[in-house]
Amino acid sequence: MPPTPTIQPAFNCASLVPDRLKAPVAGAPLPPADADAGQVWGFADAQTGRLDMANGHTSDVVDIVTKCEAAKAEAQTALKPKRKWWWPF
Repeated sequence: MPPTPTIQPAFNCASLVPDRLKAPVAGAPLPPADADAGQVWGFADAQTGRLDMANGHTSDVVDIVTKCEAAKAEAQTALKPKRKWWWPF
């Protein structure tokens, strides 16, 4: 039986992740030392938004890589040689 051809170079899953998802998400700028309650509340809201953005990047990257690996497994299965007849031995 001939060896199954490899398709590793064709499926570089990391290359499918856009650069914007690879870059770290910076935190919100800190409020001044003499900030009032509204400014602190605004900082907390902005920081929560940044955390949501970072968590979104993580889930997007996991989704991209998972779909790429599934496509890679499907392609490898499709490339496996198929028996042309059934032999009972």
